[in-house]
Order: sequence, then structure tokens, then C-alpha cells
Amino acid sequence: VVVGASVVGVIAVTSRDANGVDQTGYAPSFSLTGVTPGAPVAAPEAPSKVPAAAPDATQAVVGYLDAEIAGDYVTSYGQLSTEDRTAVGNLEDWEVGADNRPTVTGYRIIDVVGDTVLVDIDVVAAVSEIYGVSPASAAIEFTTEREDGGFRLALLSSTMTPHFPSENLAEPVATQWVEAARSCDDGARDSLEYDGNLLGTLALAESLCGVPGAASGVRVGLLDSLDDPSTILNAFGEQAGEWSRVVQIEGVAGTPPVHVVVAPLGDRWVVIGALLA
Repeated sequence: VVVGASVVGVIAVTSRDANGVDQTGYAPSFSLTGVTPGAPVAAPEAPSKVPAAAPDATQAVVGYLDAEIAGDYVTSYGQLSTEDRTAVGNLEDWEVGADNRPTVTGYRIIDVVGDTVLVDIDVVAAVSEIYGVSPASAAIEFTTEREDGGFRLALLSSTMTPHFPSENLAEPVATQWVEAARSCDDGARDSLEYDGNLLGTLALAESLCGVPGAASGVRVGLLDSLDDPSTILNAFGEQAGEWSRVVQIEGVAGTPPVHVVVAPLGDRWVVIGALLA
């Protein structure tokens, strides 16, 4: 069997920034289940003893999150609904997939409405070509299913709202990056970049060193505002078109506009690429 997306890949996703501004459609590569697109998945096998279903919806969610935080993947797998376990594969698939799931470090139960539990979770923020983007926190409406005389978690029908920094903070970071490149300040420039290989025009930062002018951001757009976004998409996957932003920078003498591509990392933006217009 080939799974075309992770279980949470089909979750409805909405998004608000730190100021509560709706940024629906701006979603990270955030998967709780860790089934890589296109990865072969074995027929589901239950562990030798599947944990009993939780007595109520809240305990199903708490049991799952506590187990994930503790690294007890037998228990967290057992908290999943039959449909979710079928999509994930067997217990071994679930355990191996833990490296692809964002690392949950804490959570708060916000509300319970029927069989749905609203939770704010804390996650280790990350930007990686391997795992994509994980937010520092998110609100998840966990749906549960009534199974085996109790409740189990239904990730397939759950909804996630990642919390991102305001888009207004993207332009200053891009401008500072170009100014650091112009000033030949490698340390300042590196501090604004993600922990990976800078994508885009080869040696662009070095070519800006010593160039006169004063960088200024013109506008912030989506990845598809680039004539050719393939460099970013090839590295981060199609979801980069949702969570990344492109800042057009002008004012550098003798240089066409510079397009700086940024990604959300915790409460700030980091530069992942730069290309000449």
C-alpha cells in the first residue's frame, strides 16, 4: 500500500498569527503521524495488547499526548482509532515515524464540546528540508471516536490551527539580511538564516558584499510570486507554497530586486533562500 499523505495531511487547517490575524491557508508541514508521502506502509498490525479505550474523550486525548511526550509509542498508537491505525500501518511504522512527528513538549485542555477536545499544544519549532516546518505551538480540535466501549483519538477528522509570527515581521528580517550581506557581515547574516543550506541564486550574498545603496522591502507575497519557485519547492516540498513568504527588496545599486524567501520559526522569521528577480 502506498499512502499519498500523512494522516494529519488531510486535516482541515486554519491559521492565525500571534496577534490573532486570520492567515487561513498558511499552514506548516505539521504531521502528528509521521507517514512520509509515497512511503510504503505495511498492513496494520495491532500491538500484542492494545490499550483499553479511554473512558471519555478528554482521557483519550490526554492519554495520547502524555504517551507521545513520554515516548511511549505503544500507548499512543493504541489510543488511535481503527481508521487511523489502518492509515498509519503497524506499530513498527508508528514508532519509526516518531522522528517525522513534531516533538510535543506540553499541552493545555481548553474546552470539551461533546466528543471534541480543544487543546493548545507546545511543540519544538523547526525549519528543515527533511521535516518542513513545525510551529512552536498550535491549537488542535481533537475528534474522538466511540470504539471498544470507550473513546479513541480520530486524527483523520481532527483540525489544527498553527500559531505563527505575524507576517508583518517578515519584511524587517529580509531587509536586515540584505543589509548584512551588503555590509559583508557574515555573522549577522547567518543569524537571520535557518540551519540549512541557503537556497536560490548561487553566492548571491557574497555578490552583495560592498554594494552601495539602502535596502528596503517593497512587498511581501506568496511563493508563487516568484517566476520560478522550483528551487524552494524541490527542497521543502509543495507545502512550502503555503507557509513561506517572499519579500521583494530594492535599493541595492546596480542590482535587480532581490527576492528573499523566509519561513516561520517559533516567534520569528528566518531566511531560507534569496534570488534575483
